[in-house]
Amino acid sequence: MDEFGEEVFTPKPILLGILGNRSDVTYDIFHEKILNPVLGTLGRMPERLILPSEAASSALFNNWGKKMRLASITYETDWFRLGKKAGIVRDNRIVSESTHLIVFLGKRSEHYLKKAEQLAKKGKIVFTVSNNYEIEMLTLCEQPALSPSPSPQIPQKSCEPPVARESKLNKRKGPGCQQLLRQ
Repeated sequence: MDEFGEEVFTPKPILLGILGNRSDVTYDIFHEKILNPVLGTLGRMPERLILPSEAASSALFNNWGKKMRLASITYETDWFRLGKKAGIVRDNRIVSESTHLIVFLGKRSEHYLKKAEQLAKKGKIVFTVSNNYEIEMLTLCEQPALSPSPSPQIPQKSCEPPVARESKLNKRKGPGCQQLLRQ
């Protein structure tokens, strides 16, 4: 309360993290299909951008952030020192510092989709960008007040129990695969 008896509201800062990459993103697609719908849903500009060092999509976000005079943090991937786990370490640093995430889903892997669903269950506001640039917002089921107001441009998906997907292991034959399925 202030001296006039009114409650002061300080909005939570928006720290926008970027995960995944897309090399075929053009400037027009970036603005029309990714950035404008996300900013329309958030209702305001982010205070900081948290980006990985590689990928064309990160470069577009970085250039846009410089034009808008937004602070940005870029995390390098130390492949030499950390080896195969360097990307995981970089992604974990981005996730831990961000309040909102834009996740570019992979064309061949469901790694980022699973990660986005886990983060939404933990309370992060996650926007996923599919291969054909359709954006979907993942939110926490129990606490809908944490998510921004729904936008007509972005469909909202709640974290309901996952639908059973057919595993790649089920399609293969062989004794090694059967052991993995039993465990």
